[in-house]
Amino acid sequence: MGQSIDDIVSAGITKPIQWLTPLEQGFLADPYAQILPDGQLEILAEQFDFQSFKGVIVSTCANIDQAQFAKFEVSIESKTHLSYPQVIFWENEQLLLCENWEQCGIPIFSRKDSKSPWEYKTTILKHLRPIDPTPYFHEGVWFLFFTLQNQFPNQELHLMYSQNPLFGWKMHPQAIINNDRNGARPAGPIYKMNDGRLIRPGQNNTTTYGGGITLYEIQKISTTEYREEKVCALDPQKGNWQWGLHTLCPINEHWSLVDGKRWLISYKEIFRKLRRQLMLRKRRILPAPLDGV
Repeated sequence: MGQSIDDIVSAGITKPIQWLTPLEQGFLADPYAQILPDGQLEILAEQFDFQSFKGVIVSTCANIDQAQFAKFEVSIESKTHLSYPQVIFWENEQLLLCENWEQCGIPIFSRKDSKSPWEYKTTILKHLRPIDPTPYFHEGVWFLFFTLQNQFPNQELHLMYSQNPLFGWKMHPQAIINNDRNGARPAGPIYKMNDGRLIRPGQNNTTTYGGGITLYEIQKISTTEYREEKVCALDPQKGNWQWGLHTLCPINEHWSLVDGKRWLISYKEIFRKLRRQLMLRKRRILPAPLDGV
């Protein structure tokens, strides 16, 4: 989308969204973007498959103006569902955190540069089932926003902090920092605007999952205090993808990424849902270790 988040915060989504070609046997979701040293755009996302009923992390590199036609390849996969990739930089490495609540914890993968493959490094918060884990580094401290799969995942936003993203995470004293289906669940990375304001996207799940996005301004964030205020609500644009707006991610001062939702009538969906429940139950009974993925 040819519009910056700074502009979206001020005026809402006013430019037309250029949608990628839909997949035939699944969908792409949870996009994360970064500009590489050679100027190309790298997009990481969840690719969900209707046959296996699980997601893998895929990626593509392309010129920004050609990203609409880019082809994705699998970068990370596991025997359980992976989604919501988020990339951070720590000690001369790129780290990728993603959601893997079926197995518990947040797996972290690493690579030295954009030309190297992602390799499994460690798993944090193994005693929890975090949803949409969103890291942010602020004034020498790492903060981690997430909801919990087994504790109002669309309503209660939790916050933790650490000096090192690989270990030592502590629960913030406020614990639950947002208790509202209108925007608690994360909907993309924290973004620092040109004027210094911190913007947190949240999913509006009041009527349907991923129905829209609510933007919050983080007014105070520290190891002892957190405060945010609603800035605006973003609704889907009219058209084929008018049923939801799920994730917002900055690219640069001119472009942003979003993912939307559409409904299709399919008689196969009834059988897909039944099969999905059976497969999910089997995976959770026999969780597979991430080591070696």
